[in-house]
Amino acid sequence: MVNRLFKHRKRAFQAKKIFEKHSFYLKPGTYILDEKLKVIYRNDKDTIKFVENVILKNNYNLISATSIKKIIKRLIVPRKIVIKDSESKTRKKFDGTIYLPSNTTGEEKDVKIFNFETMEVLTIYMDGDGFKNKIDTYEFFKSYFMIPQILYYDLDDKITIEELVISKPKNEWNKNDYEKVIDCIFTNYKHYCLYCSKHKKYTKVSVNKLLKEIQQERILSPIANKIEKNIPKHLMNMEFPAVKQHGDLWLYNILLQQNSETYRCYFIDWEHAGEYFFFYDLFWWMQNEAIYNNEYSYIEKYMSGGYDNHFKDLFNMYRVKFRETLRCYYFNITILEILNKRILDKENSIKKTANDLFMALLGKIETLNISSY
Repeated sequence: MVNRLFKHRKRAFQAKKIFEKHSFYLKPGTYILDEKLKVIYRNDKDTIKFVENVILKNNYNLISATSIKKIIKRLIVPRKIVIKDSESKTRKKFDGTIYLPSNTTGEEKDVKIFNFETMEVLTIYMDGDGFKNKIDTYEFFKSYFMIPQILYYDLDDKITIEELVISKPKNEWNKNDYEKVIDCIFTNYKHYCLYCSKHKKYTKVSVNKLLKEIQQERILSPIANKIEKNIPKHLMNMEFPAVKQHGDLWLYNILLQQNSETYRCYFIDWEHAGEYFFFYDLFWWMQNEAIYNNEYSYIEKYMSGGYDNHFKDLFNMYRVKFRETLRCYYFNITILEILNKRILDKENSIKKTANDLFMALLGKIETLNISSY
């Protein structure tokens, strides 16, 4: 535990250093670094209120109960950071008051700064590829999904400024909200897939090819072998259409706006956009909710046929027949693609964790009384 706390302290000082590097985008004042190193915010009444009512309530991993470990972390991290007025005037200003480092590794990653007075979000990109991908992704998907509008971007500084969408906090969603959001997901994807199929904006990907690549990685071979047993041999060489997608779709990447008559869903955080099986995003949403929120109701509804009509519509667009008896098969090959696209090039500890998580997830699916074959 002492070693972990030491590493945490080291990351805290690194986060402080990076924060100070970007101080010219922030309003002068005293800032507070939370003990989880997830957010740095200005210590004033309005900012604290916004953090509590918007940032914390819309991000599951920023909320934690008080514990001895949490108290110790508060004591060992540099909690207060001061930005002087003279420093902020030396370069360009955005006058943000909330800073999201985006990670806890201490590495320099893309960061977000919020200005809730002008209702804008500034993103600082650490590399040109990430910046270019942001612009290209926005231009490509904005016709098919509601995405916060990019108001300004700077090629030299590698920054974008987007509209800040205020949404209903996730912890206040009711059953009807969840149903509306899920319906919105399927509606948007049908609209998008119709375009892709009509204009042949897709490639074909072999299931067997993905499997062989994963089996070559020793740490991931247990989950790969398990998936191989779940795939009927006559389906091993099937190829499925792959289209450009979000890549990280789940409910925490959807902002819900509503009034008395309408619902509007904004899709955010497109950093993992790329080519995947056309049903990838839908299964990513289900598995992510199960693994990280212990919410298995979506998988259970899928396995019991609750989403069959939606999937039949999507499959038909690519002239592929959706078979109810192969529900588990479609889920298994999506996990193969997750391992290939998101895990295969990571360090061994992450591979081991992913192998264990997906072994448990498939085990959970197998306990369902509804057979997919």
